[in-house]
Amino acid sequence: MAVVALIETAEDLRAIVPWARRLARARSLPLAICAPLLEPGRTNTEIDADPEAFPAELRAALETPPDESDPPTECLVARGGTLLEAALAAIAAGHAQLAVVAHHRAGPKRGPQAEFGAALLERAPCDTLLLRAGPEDPARPPRRVLIPVAGGPHAEAALGWFSDVARTSDIRLTALYVQAEHVEEAEAVGRAHLEQALRHAGLPLEAPWIEPRVVVSDEVEQAIVRVAADGHDLLVVGASNRGRVRSWLFGTVPQRLLSGPGALAIGAMRAAAPLEWRMRQWLRAAIARRVPQLGREERVALYERLQAGSEPGFDFYAMTALSTAIAALGLIQDATAVVIGAMLVAPLMTPMLGAGLALIQGNVVLVRSAARSIGNGFLLALAVGLVFGPLAPLGEPTAELLARGSPNLFDLLVALLSGVAAAYAYGRPNLMGALAGVAIAAALVPPIATAGITLARGEPAIARGATLLFATNLVAIVLGAAAAFWALGVRASSSPGRRRLWVRRTLLGLILAALVLSFPLASSLLGPLLHRDEPLLRAVRETLAATAPGAHLEALERSRKRDGAHVTLR
Repeated sequence: MAVVALIETAEDLRAIVPWARRLARARSLPLAICAPLLEPGRTNTEIDADPEAFPAELRAALETPPDESDPPTECLVARGGTLLEAALAAIAAGHAQLAVVAHHRAGPKRGPQAEFGAALLERAPCDTLLLRAGPEDPARPPRRVLIPVAGGPHAEAALGWFSDVARTSDIRLTALYVQAEHVEEAEAVGRAHLEQALRHAGLPLEAPWIEPRVVVSDEVEQAIVRVAADGHDLLVVGASNRGRVRSWLFGTVPQRLLSGPGALAIGAMRAAAPLEWRMRQWLRAAIARRVPQLGREERVALYERLQAGSEPGFDFYAMTALSTAIAALGLIQDATAVVIGAMLVAPLMTPMLGAGLALIQGNVVLVRSAARSIGNGFLLALAVGLVFGPLAPLGEPTAELLARGSPNLFDLLVALLSGVAAAYAYGRPNLMGALAGVAIAAALVPPIATAGITLARGEPAIARGATLLFATNLVAIVLGAAAAFWALGVRASSSPGRRRLWVRRTLLGLILAALVLSFPLASSLLGPLLHRDEPLLRAVRETLAATAPGAHLEALERSRKRDGAHVTLR
């Protein structure tokens, strides 16, 4: 493990390497100073540890007499097609526990790579400190660091690192909590919050190198600035929000504090991303490399098509009723071609795809519209099936009716793949012709018509099976569509946590529903296999009773050889 300082210019080196040294020294870690180099067109990354490969202007700025307390230091060069790729490769090569990178204001001289520091703050797999600082004055070393503690896990990471710096040096750490004025006993409440934050960060409450401070104010940012101006050399905020980080680095703090002798340095700390998040990012990048992603205009057109198709209007209800009537007539007559025709005109697939898109986008309006269409469409189709039930001739149910009454696990798999195929075809207008085949495979209306017909005929077992088949189709198609849209590059816009929470809960509910449905489906599939020997056993027992009344059957073994099937009795 190491602290990796990523530098582009000699100014970066003079500004951030002193802080990187302090952080490495505090945890007895080696320091790797890395220069990420941009080589447009390069498709791979390369790490060079040869000191001669280090840029000459950076090598000159680095040549200062080493201090005995300085951590072991090595210089690396990372080459990549983008600065971000090179920096990530350097972090991996250095086994970084912390990456320190300079932040620059974007401008025409810096080109398209100006924001790589901010991008690294989001992508780095380790703790990351984005630092805006000027060259240090050797005659005036930093003495005080300020960290507002109300920044979640990112502020906790900052407290951990800079508490170690303060513990092993002459620097003192101010841990600040700003408490709103309207709270009764605001000072005491703020003190309790501050102590809780220190405990979460694993810091001793009475540490002599930490100055706990509570400020009562409704203007949080202004209060932090006032405290920072009171003799602090570095302000570090938790990077819980990218917009807030940008504000702190370039807008919130007055310019007078950022320039001149004793200028205030500002840093944004982001804790290492959780493994689950990194795995999700890796999966997203891997899929994006292999699956053509939808452009912005394509995503807008997709949303408009599915939004229009998910509205429960007259056209939707008319086509649902007509397709169910056609399916009912086909089921009653045992006419497969007629049933297939009903599948082609049924409109229920579109709102199911709309529900899948809504879950990926976090679009509560679209998911409600789609759910209303699906629910009302189901009830309408069931009513039409009930109307046609008395028209069915008396006697045994037709083969088409029986087929919908005994679904199994294969039907779940068919529905899942149908959802994926339909969503992919909807996202590619040139593949819209494939939707007819998907509609036949999914078969949404015939199970509802079967449920209505068999309920009217007094055959609840078949009706239950048909309803189970429709529920299976619904859950699997929505999940398959959501997965396909995600793979095509559809993403949720930045949304508040409450909206993301309902999406997670809904997806979890659908997955649990699929698992619950799989039990009766598996039973339907495995039941005939488990009981396949029962007719043979019955015939054997009847034969033994007739030919050898005193015989007792202990075991029956079935085997297949080249000359045919063999049955052994004991």
